[in-house]
Amino acid sequence: MGRLSPEAAALIVVCVADLATTMVALAMGLACEGNPLMAPLARAGLPTLVGAKIALVAGPLAVLEWARRHRPRFTAIAMRVCVGLYLAAYGAGAWRLNTDASPVCSFESAFSTAGSAAWPREAPDLPVGAIVRPEVTP
Repeated sequence: MGRLSPEAAALIVVCVADLATTMVALAMGLACEGNPLMAPLARAGLPTLVGAKIALVAGPLAVLEWARRHRPRFTAIAMRVCVGLYLAAYGAGAWRLNTDASPVCSFESAFSTAGSAAWPREAPDLPVGAIVRPEVTP
């Protein structure tokens, strides 16, 4: 198949950045998964979330890279559109979840398995995807 296209590389970078920021925010108790399709997978545990993310990125990317041999212009445009839509959805979701009232999620359920909470500290229930800004006391 040859080298990975620049568009596929950009899509991978965006997806890895999304996964990394989600994992850090969940682990620190600063946010809940904002994507309603990925939230149950995040609650199932870190390995499930990472595995699902890899499968949901690698599968379509493999198909697009295969299709690139036959329709290079179309697949390049399709992947550029995917990168743009991914970034727009990520930004719009973060904005919406931090400005509107949203369904509440529990931090205790984000990375816990069989009822054993994995959080080092208690955290309040917040809207799905909400980002908690730490209070600074002088």
